[in-house]
Amino acid sequence: MLSAITLTAATPRSTSEFSGGVARLAELRAVVEERGATALPGCGIKYASFMDCMWQAVARGFVRHEDAVFAQQGLRYGFKAGIDVTRMLGHKWYKNYKSALEGREAVTRATMKRVQAGKTIPLGTWTNTLASGLKSLYKASAIFPVGAVPKALEPGEVRPTSDHSATGLNSATDLDGLRHTLNAYEEIAWFLELDYCMRMSDVEAAFPMLPLHPDVWPFFLFRFYAGPEDTEMSLFANIFGDFGAAGMPGTFKRFFVDVVVNMARSVRVLTLPMPVYVDDCALIGPCPTAVDAEMEAFHEWAWDVCGVAFKVIKDRLAATRQLALGFWWDSTTLTRELEEKKLLQYLDMLAEFAVRDKLTLREMQSCAGRMQRAIMTLPPGAGWMLVPLFAMMCGLKLPWHRRRTTRQVRDNFLYCGQLLKAAMGRGYYSYANFRSAPPVWTDASKSKAYTGGGFVSACGRYDFWQYGAKAQRKFIDYLEGDTVTVACRRLAHLWRGCVVSLYCDNKSFQASAAKGRSKAERLNSLVQELFLLMIKYDFILHVIWIGTNDNVNADALSRVDGEEKFLREVYNPEHACWSPGTVPIRLDGAGRKRTLPEKRGVIDCGEHAGLPAPGSKSASEEGDGPAVAPPASLDVSSATLIENSRPVAGDDGTDYIRRAQAAGGCPTAPAAPVAPRRGAGIGIRRGGSLALVLALFGCFCVPGGDCMPVTRIQASMSYSPASLYAGLPLDLVPQVETVLDNRLASSSWRKVRAAVKIWRAVADVRGWPHIIATDDPDRGGKLVTFVLHMLTDTDLVWGSIQTYVWGVRTWVQSQHQADPVMGVRSWDIFMDGVKVLAWVPAEPRRRCPVDVVG
Repeated sequence: MLSAITLTAATPRSTSEFSGGVARLAELRAVVEERGATALPGCGIKYASFMDCMWQAVARGFVRHEDAVFAQQGLRYGFKAGIDVTRMLGHKWYKNYKSALEGREAVTRATMKRVQAGKTIPLGTWTNTLASGLKSLYKASAIFPVGAVPKALEPGEVRPTSDHSATGLNSATDLDGLRHTLNAYEEIAWFLELDYCMRMSDVEAAFPMLPLHPDVWPFFLFRFYAGPEDTEMSLFANIFGDFGAAGMPGTFKRFFVDVVVNMARSVRVLTLPMPVYVDDCALIGPCPTAVDAEMEAFHEWAWDVCGVAFKVIKDRLAATRQLALGFWWDSTTLTRELEEKKLLQYLDMLAEFAVRDKLTLREMQSCAGRMQRAIMTLPPGAGWMLVPLFAMMCGLKLPWHRRRTTRQVRDNFLYCGQLLKAAMGRGYYSYANFRSAPPVWTDASKSKAYTGGGFVSACGRYDFWQYGAKAQRKFIDYLEGDTVTVACRRLAHLWRGCVVSLYCDNKSFQASAAKGRSKAERLNSLVQELFLLMIKYDFILHVIWIGTNDNVNADALSRVDGEEKFLREVYNPEHACWSPGTVPIRLDGAGRKRTLPEKRGVIDCGEHAGLPAPGSKSASEEGDGPAVAPPASLDVSSATLIENSRPVAGDDGTDYIRRAQAAGGCPTAPAAPVAPRRGAGIGIRRGGSLALVLALFGCFCVPGGDCMPVTRIQASMSYSPASLYAGLPLDLVPQVETVLDNRLASSSWRKVRAAVKIWRAVADVRGWPHIIATDDPDRGGKLVTFVLHMLTDTDLVWGSIQTYVWGVRTWVQSQHQADPVMGVRSWDIFMDGVKVLAWVPAEPRRRCPVDVVG
């Protein structure tokens, strides 16, 4: 149930002036003032024994004095839950939601259950007389609207909700002293060590256990049917807490966790760690018998001393595999996984929302909660998928408020569902069994004279670079984050199955990376890259903050001419970086000028279950990616990259450098290495991406493509087709990339993207692969089908058609295949005919000179 708490602005004049239920409120108020809130009929808390034990716990140092005063005042006069009644003005009475009326039977049962327990007081059938009496008794009041939501695991059943946001009660709540963080998941992950066991218990009627202050009763009114046959609604008042008040979670946390649990520890009833999530208690220990005995002792003590009861029927005995907070926790494997019902429910929801153009606030809130839980089964750093959804919710107040979904949000829904399905909702909650990789230190510097970055690994590898003019205008936190991503790209292939500690001296980016998301989009995209790298290379990254004065080695690499200083200082034992026997490995390309990629937040993920990077049809590897200098035993000058024009199914080309090294020098390399192929999608990013190189130039006889003209006799001779990369030494590959990467501008790549989007739709309908392989005998028919689709099924004109044909040809070449038009007879004739059919007159770009017309 949703509810909120607030204080009344007026007190009743006299009980003799009113009769019935309204007079009952005045009588109960007198009970609270004379005997205390625990004297209310529905309160089971034992005030005397509770106070004695609590103050003893305060004297022993187990309970803070301010928490004890908070509990004492609440039990004596009632809890206000932070509500400021002076901010509640006038009488705000709302009708119930349609969902409550449709689920009338279930809502009535829940209401009358609270009435029978004394948590809710019936005030009588709603009439004009009762309304007038209410206005006479109180200067301000609120009747909140009742709603109903389906129960997730009980089809056909609903749970009533109380919307105190509509009445303004939650807005009038001051949460100072009540705000807290629910860190039970982290506590369970910390305490549930290998082969430990856990027992679960649930507090009975957690929020309804706490009595409300009489001043807030007039703002907890609602109208509903008291029986299944009633034709008129009755007025009810909640005098105990419910589950919708903004201040109730913090109030219960201070009462139960900060006071009751610590009271039990003061008398040695509780000795084992017990994370608490709202009203769910998880007792953890190495011995199941001891854990069960201690939890049962806590139940008995809590009832005898405090009057706090537990739902014994819902208790789950201690076990190494335990269902807690929506997950199955398995301490034998240190994993947690979603319940099967929840997993299927989450997958259905994400699939549905991925194609929805609008969502209500309630749907977005529900989706955010479920995605947050789903993300807990993924490697750390997946929180960036929630940021666009949080941004969509900004400014929406009421549950039915709607907003159009963005493409980024829909892509994140789809991507989260794919990851969740690939892992079957299971992930590690602890990485204690993972190997540890050598730590890494990173740093970036920015000044008018020099802006650079660098990193050093304890294994001996190091790299550094100078940023270009455009990068120098970026914020320093962005440059620090970019340095981290470069370090991960270049070293990730060494980290499979490892936990990596990476030290960064920028607090902004470190906090964003640790949290997995950032409010700043520039940092959020970098965090997204780190997560995708972890998914691709199967490692876990822990970004740790380090002081600038302690980060001396990476700091030297980020400065102008700092390599010499770095090599002098890095062996210093005080820095704890390199041991005396560490061999320096200067990564290939160190000292280069780095140009930032045009688009952030994507990498090549084709190697992993076919999952595309969100927001792009395919992500591209950056030029200074995972390639590292080969070991000394490998002769770099003799290493060549052999290319085969026949692609092999399943070869996605995501680990291009590794296969290239194997082809050039590894004794286990296949005799006929295959040509690396990109996965489905467009891998287009400037800045040195090896996968974006236009690898094959089949049109060797076209003049204008060479510095020297080709004669007619030369053009008439037959030559064996060759690639730029066939026989190319491996150490020259980056230079070729640099040359070819700058051939097209970003605007041209946008045309390529648009063309490939159309081509992929045509290929999917026909069942063709997206990439047209070199020497594919059907390439002519595929291209003709593509052109006819644009000619007959779209409104595209000749100018756009020829541009998109060029875009597809360019993209196919970027996938290391030959130009598909080469060798297709009558292609020019066919395109001339298309031009006649699709050509339309266009307005000239420049004004025609008057003297020409004359």
